[in-house]
Amino acid sequence: MVKAHKKVSYIVCLMILISLTGVSIAYGQNDLPPPPSELIPDGADGGDQLPPPPGEEVPPPPGDVDNSQLPPPNPGSPSPGTSNGFKPKKETAYRDADNPFLGSLSDNNIHAQFVTNKGRFSVVLKGREAPIAVSNFIGLAMGTKVFTEISGRKVRRPFYDGLTIHQVTGKSTIHFGCPFGNGTGGPGFQIEDEVENGLSFDRAYMLAYANYGPNTNGSQLFINVVPRPDLNNGFTIFGEVIEGQEVLNKIANVDVDALQRPMKPIIIEKVEVYKVDK
Repeated sequence: MVKAHKKVSYIVCLMILISLTGVSIAYGQNDLPPPPSELIPDGADGGDQLPPPPGEEVPPPPGDVDNSQLPPPNPGSPSPGTSNGFKPKKETAYRDADNPFLGSLSDNNIHAQFVTNKGRFSVVLKGREAPIAVSNFIGLAMGTKVFTEISGRKVRRPFYDGLTIHQVTGKSTIHFGCPFGNGTGGPGFQIEDEVENGLSFDRAYMLAYANYGPNTNGSQLFINVVPRPDLNNGFTIFGEVIEGQEVLNKIANVDVDALQRPMKPIIIEKVEVYKVDK
């Protein structure tokens, strides 16, 4: 009888022990943190959002020329000079007293030869139709006109020598004249438009000023190698290519990157301005 009682007590104790152990195990499991895969990141519940993962910035797709902006398609770019720590001033370049051809502009017998690492081309300057534009170009090209460098220093030297052709748009327009090589620089001043001068982009090989809107001409230029009547009345034409059209055709067909910049540098080595006796 005693043995039976001991056996019952043993069984009861064992059952109580198992019961207590089960409670302890269940409590311990509920107290554990969820596995890593179930953790909720900060912000998933509407709190502070996590920053997006870093991604590659894609350049804007190449665009066509718009009459409302600079021919190089750089939407949002500052006007020439404003990114350099100084604001461009308005100026009438026609009053440049140091221009050696000032008295001959209306004769339309002043030429400019551009020497590049791809060859040479020559332009007849239309001083009769665009005297302000022509005088400004001559002063910069020959180094008689003062301009402002990125440092803020005012200098006189041939402006275009050593610059690059910074953009070739759609195999139709060639852009140059930016001291920074990216379409945002200028000489530190701006000159007025001479748009309604009888010249047009109805034929190819016209030399004109690029701009960021009315009366914002500075040093940047472009040449169309195909007719571009869509550009009429938006940009000041002041010259026409008379020799070396094949060189410009070659430049217009070079390989360019996503921003339409030539893959290999095209350098304007020298610009020579001279008078042709008629």
